[in-house]
Amino acid sequence: MSGSKKLLIGVVVVVAAIVLLVFALAPRGPDVKTPETGPAVVEESVPSSPEDKQAFDRRKAASACRVAIMQSLKDPGTAQFVEELENTPWVAEDGGDYSFKILLKARNQTGLVSRQFACRAQPQAEGWAIKSLTEAAAP
Repeated sequence: MSGSKKLLIGVVVVVAAIVLLVFALAPRGPDVKTPETGPAVVEESVPSSPEDKQAFDRRKAASACRVAIMQSLKDPGTAQFVEELENTPWVAEDGGDYSFKILLKARNQTGLVSRQFACRAQPQAEGWAIKSLTEAAAP
């Protein structure tokens, strides 16, 4: 085999190895970091209008509840929330707390099942804290 053919084959092998390495190291979706304790903190500017601020607070509280639920699951990689974050059923409570009913499908010992959680989040200076989180019978 001539030197130019060997060089061409070598270049092809090196390029193929680089392409495989890039795909192997590429992220496969969002990398969500959840805190071990404390409220979930997501950087986002607070809206100025009262209606937008209430929606903002509700979304943050629902997000904190979802993080707490994911932390409580044995196999969080199988969890799929039924509603979009903005459509999570909620009730405004006294003191600025929000209560949510959150439905998800997640794998347990018997397979993929529907699960329902009741979560109450309360505002803190640094974010939202989970006041209570219980699993209820799925609907």
